[in-house]
Amino acid sequence: MNALTYVRPSKGKYILAGKTDADGAYKIVDKDDLNIDFQRLYLADMSADETVTESIADRVFEGKSRVMISVSRTLEEVGAFDKKYGLSPVMYLHKLGLLERVDALVGGVWLDRDDVDIMAQCGCPLIITPSYDMGTGNGIPETATYLRRGLTLGIGTENCAYNPACDMRFEAKLIELTASATMRESGIITEKEIKKMLDFSLKE
Repeated sequence: MNALTYVRPSKGKYILAGKTDADGAYKIVDKDDLNIDFQRLYLADMSADETVTESIADRVFEGKSRVMISVSRTLEEVGAFDKKYGLSPVMYLHKLGLLERVDALVGGVWLDRDDVDIMAQCGCPLIITPSYDMGTGNGIPETATYLRRGLTLGIGTENCAYNPACDMRFEAKLIELTASATMRESGIITEKEIKKMLDFSLKE
């Protein structure tokens, strides 16, 4: 279930999400896109018109769709939500009742402590996509802190732009190294924790 993939990999190959719902992949919903009549949806832009998000929420509540949502990727996104709603993107989704129902949130580079705590309480997983967020300049999520606060984490590739082989082990190594650099402690994330994140990402 790594971001933009859904099926268990075969010989290192992944089925990526696209504009259709084929082969069990998530269908990407772009900004202002109301074409959401699919069983699996990936809202790739939280700056989308709120009508889109609310329409997706309705489908989830009615049992018509499963959903993953990209969230808190940039400081600009977080600031825009605070200005418009007085809430973080995560708290906005919580207000809609989606945190308990999403398959996972994706990205989460700029989560604050309250975001992490409410996600952990709701059992809402986060899929981290390190190569994508580093390559696009979004930043590095505080993976070790998220784990210590009880958040369930998975590992994703996003669109494989900075990991052309869609190699999950490459993403895992980035997580290990950047967490150690951020926390200034070697091995701050254990092999057991990495395995658990990979296992989560690859399960149906």
